[in-house]
Amino acid sequence: MAFDALTERERRTLLFVGRFDRHKGGDVMLEAFAHLVAGGADAYLTFVGPDRGCETPGRGRVSLAEALAALPGEARARIDVRGPLPREEVARLRRRHPIAVVASRYENLNYTLLETLAVGAAPICTAVGGPKQVLRDGETGLLVPPEDPQALAAACRALLDDPERVRRIGAAARREALSVFAPA
Repeated sequence: MAFDALTERERRTLLFVGRFDRHKGGDVMLEAFAHLVAGGADAYLTFVGPDRGCETPGRGRVSLAEALAALPGEARARIDVRGPLPREEVARLRRRHPIAVVASRYENLNYTLLETLAVGAAPICTAVGGPKQVLRDGETGLLVPPEDPQALAAACRALLDDPERVRRIGAAARREALSVFAPA
């Protein structure tokens, strides 16, 4: 399997690829991650994508730096913010992260999900649009309600605590990608 040569820390690192904005749910991802760490999870997060600012009810537009500064220090120390990266670097990171998160508030069928499936990572996605139609919850990924950081944290914890489940879901996700979405 593609993820066999990872370090223990890499196995416990979630990957989020998306803009920091309201649409992609980067704020929800950060809040979920803070819940995860506060609950005692030995977890890390790689956050990839540009900072477009996130409109937040009651707070206006919040930058990624501001959102990170508002997190508890223990959670903040476990987040590796990479910013926007070339496609090749994102592809390399995908091969080093067995769990990927799509926290969008609304979404069509996005490349982030397809690339996650293709590499054989286990996706955790909000149950909206394309992800809701493509994934079979518990089989080719985990689906959670949008804008629910606690549910997102619980799904992350469930996979972080069960490497065999991650392998099973990742393998099923890859098979799905090859059978349904391959160019041929």
